[in-house]
Amino acid sequence: MGAYFGGELRNVRKSMVVAGILGGLLSILFYAVVGYTFQHTVGAQFLNALSFIEYAHPSAYVLPIPWSNFFFSMILTKNPLLIILMVVGLFAWGVTGVTAVGLVCSRIMFAAGFDRSLPALLAKVSERFHTPVTAVTIYMALTELGLVLSVYAGVIFEFLNITLVSLYAFVGLAALILPFIRNQMYSNSILARYKLGNIPAISLLGAANLIFFGFLDYFSLLNPAVSGPDWTRSIGTLIGIFLLGVVSYFLVTRYYHSKGIDVSLAFKEIPPE
Repeated sequence: MGAYFGGELRNVRKSMVVAGILGGLLSILFYAVVGYTFQHTVGAQFLNALSFIEYAHPSAYVLPIPWSNFFFSMILTKNPLLIILMVVGLFAWGVTGVTAVGLVCSRIMFAAGFDRSLPALLAKVSERFHTPVTAVTIYMALTELGLVLSVYAGVIFEFLNITLVSLYAFVGLAALILPFIRNQMYSNSILARYKLGNIPAISLLGAANLIFFGFLDYFSLLNPAVSGPDWTRSIGTLIGIFLLGVVSYFLVTRYYHSKGIDVSLAFKEIPPE
């Protein structure tokens, strides 16, 4: 995620590597410990059954809120200090998560507008606030719409977590094939310096990334707590979201082509650092 605003970091080549690797390892360790202790305490069979009832038979779901490890942890302890700490941590996690994702999503929309993959209005920067107000406003509106739909419009909108996992799998695929389908772009970048024998390092890392997130996708589809009771809907939603991006890109490129602008040229070269 930090790559989206890496241009604003000091000594980015060092800080990004340290933060990315160390932050990733600490996150893996934290979630591994929490996940193991949570399932060991509550039971995987109970969690899957609870997820099935929540999604497939919501009328029989008796808990006041959607279940989570925070919810059960607060039930299992009577220590007020621990409960307060968990509530504050949950609130801080939400604020931090929304802020970070907001930065990423607004920048993606800004970049897409700048490249003319989306309407150029998204790349407009406010002279008063010095930020892409239009992109941020649309992100906020879509976020609120998604929140409403996830609560009132059925379980199909709960499957977007699989879309997020699949997104990173496609990033790994792009890294894997970059040296072979965009050789000139790869040769002109700093990435070409790093190889293992004759194999580009970015291809090896991309393959590892693709395998890892492909496994997470497979695991998610088999786990009702993540994909819901009907995994075919998860696949359908995933395919639909990606097809929407393909169709929108085709329509936009055709529109600008009619005006004599070749949008694809924006993707022929990696911008300088």
